[in-house]
Amino acid sequence: MKTFFTLDFDAFFASCEEFRNPSFKFKPLVIGKHILKHNVNRGVVSTANYLARELGIYSSMPLYKVFELEKKHNIKILVVEPDMEFYLKISEAIFTYVFSIVKKIKIASIDECYFEVSNILIDKDVSPEEFAKTLQQEIFKKFNISVSIGIGNDILISKIASKVNKPMGIYSIYHNEIEQKLWKRDISELYGAGKKTVEKLRELSINTIGELALIQNDFLLLEEYKNIFGIKIVQLIKLANGYSNEKINSIEEYKSKSFSTGETFIFPLQQIELEKKLLNFVKKISNKIVYRDLRAKTIFIKVKLINDKGHNNKKTFIKQKNLGVYINDASIFYNHALILLEKFPIKKIIHLTFGVSNLKNNYYHLQQKIINDLRDELFNETKIENKKNNIKDIVFKVNSKFDQSLLIDLDSLTKKKNDKIKSKRDTIKFKVWDD
Repeated sequence: MKTFFTLDFDAFFASCEEFRNPSFKFKPLVIGKHILKHNVNRGVVSTANYLARELGIYSSMPLYKVFELEKKHNIKILVVEPDMEFYLKISEAIFTYVFSIVKKIKIASIDECYFEVSNILIDKDVSPEEFAKTLQQEIFKKFNISVSIGIGNDILISKIASKVNKPMGIYSIYHNEIEQKLWKRDISELYGAGKKTVEKLRELSINTIGELALIQNDFLLLEEYKNIFGIKIVQLIKLANGYSNEKINSIEEYKSKSFSTGETFIFPLQQIELEKKLLNFVKKISNKIVYRDLRAKTIFIKVKLINDKGHNNKKTFIKQKNLGVYINDASIFYNHALILLEKFPIKKIIHLTFGVSNLKNNYYHLQQKIINDLRDELFNETKIENKKNNIKDIVFKVNSKFDQSLLIDLDSLTKKKNDKIKSKRDTIKFKVWDD
């Protein structure tokens, strides 16, 4: 049976800032972008360290509520604007290190990845927990970033497990432990069960993952749930029983150029309501590209406005921003989208669309970085008088790095071709002799 790990960085953005400024470790720290409008901070929290979380601060919380908590608890809360280039640099360094060990990973976001460890456990003759502990300690030693690791026989079950013992935790949920470990957990912890789905399930007295899992055995009840929730409930029930269709696919380029979603309103909304709509759009698009293993470098907003007489002028206005780095983090998208939204007359907006473009496959992005690093390393060492040996060295190192025969040097190709011709000639001779 296969074994999978989910590697989940602990309060990643905050951890990066603590690494850069060690004094932050002992203070409540929030990462969020200041966006002032009418003396109100409209920005949201990207992440918070664990000291800040103890005060009730959570991702996507409006920053003005953070300052309210600061006054309530009479304690200084540090607010640092996100530095995505710095976070991405550390993220890619960790992913590259993990990739060098496991050869194939699925990057879920800037701070999370999945990978199979079945063959490694056999090769090293260690238990999943032993290997997880070693990997966890090595990452902390090399990068000063703490990670939590979930272990399971299914990718998404390992993802659920990774959230259990944070920070710096290791937790396993194997198939023979589904009833014992998974079923007792709250329904909100089931991956794919959104806020509205959880609310509906609670109304139907489904409060634990186990209570949902047992619906699989009741055909009439299952049909009733399909009518309420749609076909998605079938996948959630399947996952509650320990199985999903999630796979770690090989590298592929995604052909879609962009993703967007929007809505036309009967009349212009109040600013707070419009911002809530925008946040929902951002979350929806972020979930779409995360599911497809993508990152986006550009965000855009499209609006339609009413004229002074209150009529829709039917013209679409577009604003976009190049973020400079490829990301799929909803809070970062939202903070930049708010700035774009402020460029329009809020009280005249009758239609709003949010979208992302300039997409890149996560796995492709990582492989390109590794190839670039190898190129710099190898060609800096190259000596002109020894070209042939260096080319063979490059081929060997690249193929070893990816555990695949991606490159072949001319000498080997010629030899392979000659061997093939010789082999065909011998086969012909053999057939003639046999006749």
